[in-house]
Amino acid sequence: MDVFKNPLVSIILPTKNNERTIENCLKSIFNLNYSKKEVIIVDGHSTDDTIRIASKYDIRIIYENKGTRAGACNEGIKIAEGDIIAFTDGDCIVEKNWLDDLVLALDRNKGIVCATGPNTIPPDLDNFSKAVGLALSTPLGGGTSTHTKVLRGNKYVKSAPGCNAAYYKDIFNEIGLFNESLITAEDAELNQRLRGQGYKILYIPSAKVFHYHRATPRAFFRQIFRYAIGRAQLAKKNTKLIEWIHILPSLELISIIILIVLAFNWHILFIVVLGAIMTYFLVILAFSTHLVIQNNLNRKFFLFLVLIFVVEFFGWSLGFIRGIIHDI
Repeated sequence: MDVFKNPLVSIILPTKNNERTIENCLKSIFNLNYSKKEVIIVDGHSTDDTIRIASKYDIRIIYENKGTRAGACNEGIKIAEGDIIAFTDGDCIVEKNWLDDLVLALDRNKGIVCATGPNTIPPDLDNFSKAVGLALSTPLGGGTSTHTKVLRGNKYVKSAPGCNAAYYKDIFNEIGLFNESLITAEDAELNQRLRGQGYKILYIPSAKVFHYHRATPRAFFRQIFRYAIGRAQLAKKNTKLIEWIHILPSLELISIIILIVLAFNWHILFIVVLGAIMTYFLVILAFSTHLVIQNNLNRKFFLFLVLIFVVEFFGWSLGFIRGIIHDI
């Protein structure tokens, strides 16, 4: 690390009820090769043991009252002392070279004010959570996550996921803080403003973060539902940030409901509805089979994957519709 000046990095960790993962998260942060750092936890008033566990470490703990991840990030930025601010989450673990690679990317690349990397599956995930990670890495699950697959080589990208990003602190004085009215997708909105000012975001495949996923179908549904509401909020604020993959599930669900209603008078439409549903399930079966074979998994994963794709479809569709009609 002696090839560049060794700036102080403020690591900001938004948390809320992360008792299951916060210990591993903090262990990984304090095991980083990069030593010149401060760690700031911004908690959303956890009701579990998150803060008790975190208090064992040499960190700063503050609280946020906005109820959004953006609000937590902003509170952390306000008290951060570092020249560079790095973000991850309380349900992540980072590799030892994570900060080294992000800081070096910022130092060596002119015009780069944000460096990022992949967020992938931790090695100790339970089977359901592992299946969630695999599903989200496919095009069928691509509407809900950023950089869940490890891309080849350094690349300029459109956005940096909130759980794996480092920014020069000064950039927030120029483009402003995170939008606290968004319950999710605050990272995409901020990064769009950043790129709108002509700055670039550099993806570094070696700057890896492992992201724990929800361990039950109910928890996964609630997570996807909130993700979709945030994307819908963002769509109403800036249509440039919406892609077809964000809108398509809701359009499909609405179309099927309309066809079912019309089919009571035009029975031929039952065939159309049945065909659409069967086509969707065939796509799910194809993706699930491919993932099982590609990763040499047992049959249990096939059932998990089918369930996850169905839960994601309804969670995202209903959440996006909710967000368009009415914000939370």
